[in-house]
Amino acid sequence: MIPVPIAAQWHKINIITRKLLNLLPGSNKIIVDASSRTPAEIIQQLQQHQNCDTILLTNGDVWRNSNDVQLLNFFDKNKSTKFFIQHLGYHNSKPMPNAWEVSFNGFYFSRIITELNIKTSLAPLGFGCLNRTPRFHRTWLAYQLWSQGVIDNVVFSIRDVTEYTDYLRVKLESQPGWADFFQHVPMHHPGTDQGNVNDHSVIHLAYQTFCNIVTESETEWFKIDTVIPTPVITEKTWKPFLSCQIPIFYAAQGQLEYLKSFGFEVFEDILPAGYDNMGTIDKAQAIVDVVARGRDWIADIYVKNSHKIQHNHELAVSDKVEQMMFDRVVDFVYN
Repeated sequence: MIPVPIAAQWHKINIITRKLLNLLPGSNKIIVDASSRTPAEIIQQLQQHQNCDTILLTNGDVWRNSNDVQLLNFFDKNKSTKFFIQHLGYHNSKPMPNAWEVSFNGFYFSRIITELNIKTSLAPLGFGCLNRTPRFHRTWLAYQLWSQGVIDNVVFSIRDVTEYTDYLRVKLESQPGWADFFQHVPMHHPGTDQGNVNDHSVIHLAYQTFCNIVTESETEWFKIDTVIPTPVITEKTWKPFLSCQIPIFYAAQGQLEYLKSFGFEVFEDILPAGYDNMGTIDKAQAIVDVVARGRDWIADIYVKNSHKIQHNHELAVSDKVEQMMFDRVVDFVYN
């Protein structure tokens, strides 16, 4: 499989976003890219389009600012304009009479369509887990897998963790053996490419395993004095379905319920009860416990549930989920 260039992936997302805009009410409509911008920067952009009656703010991480007081005040002062805030989370909401938060996963539309590839019981590797940016939850999982002696059960990678938040420093540097663990990163499984690129493909050795441990971009936003849930789904979530693997999602609370609502099998029976609503720390231990059961155990689960793997793949390569995403937006906005 040849990786799809990132520019081509974003082109596909832009086409779909334009289609989403066309479904929204209004005659003078525009898309404003609000990714990775502060509320003040977003408002500055919006002020350039005050003649529009509908504005769709994209892409993805604008959810961080969607309930910001500055933005809400701006929306309130511009009551004649309808603001639609597209995000990568799980739920729709309406914070103001003229503002809608719309759950619409553009990354799903840029997925790479793959052929069915059910693994046989002879496949040598049990678990895969790729980590590019060493965020807190990923570093915490790496440390737990390493400190509990099961990391060799995983095709695992993580980059250098020298740049980490104050919360991570306080939490991790107090852990037994942290200094020794720190000497082992970056981590790359033998025989794998160290230049792990976010190209949406599933050609890495980690995708030839029975089970893919998906460490999403966010789980919770950790600060010294608070923890804020951050539901977000990127291209990572869709990969196990396309690569015919059992998925374990290390993500925000509610992700399994969201995926089940589209008809995906999420293999909750291999996880402890209530896993979907656990916090980051408890989920990490649950994953370690699963990995500790080993390659033969997960291979047996895989073979016995190959029909579920096939179902997930067939659903992911069809247009059913795409249509459901559009339908949910239309139903939310107009009903």
